Amino acid sequence: MKFDEAMKFINFLVSDKTQKLFAEFGLDDYGLILFNPAVEVLEENTNPKVAEWIKESAFIDGTECPTNKRYNVNDLTFLNALIVPIL
Repeated sequence: MKFDEAMKFINFLVSDKTQKLFAEFGLDDYGLILFNPAVEVLEENTNPKVAEWIKESAFIDGTECPTNKRYNVNDLTFLNALIVPIL
């Protein structure tokens, strides 16, 4: 797996621009949005029902990434090389 590329993709998915795209996708064609902008829903609780659905469906043991699945869980020094603007 290419960790750097995966991080770029994650940053793309949670970026304001992409979340806005999700929030508006389908509205013109179907009269309703087809995706919920998860970042806003979870951070601002704009739709408690959807936020709860996301937490129940996407979270494992109360987190989006269980400790035993995390990359270098006890050594976060790799982050120093990753903190760069993506765009």
